[in-house]
Amino acid sequence: SDPVSAEPDHFDVEKWKELGLLWRAKQIEEFLGGRYREAAFVVLDDLPLDVPNLVQTDGSVGLTDQDAELAIKILLKRH
Repeated sequence: SDPVSAEPDHFDVEKWKELGLLWRAKQIEEFLGGRYREAAFVVLDDLPLDVPNLVQTDGSVGLTDQDAELAIKILLKRH
């Protein structure tokens, strides 16, 4: 099944509280399919997830130049 289609609306705070952050982390890991060990990737999310290569953004601001620079550094370390 498609892990993204099962995602609740981003602004449905009550549903996210019910599901918990582990659900989101599992969704990302499922999407990557175990490829995260050999693939270069960055997870950009405003939730404080326990996943590799996370750049946590501020949901009220969006992606900042600082976030983008950190993401690029993570990607360059993988090569």
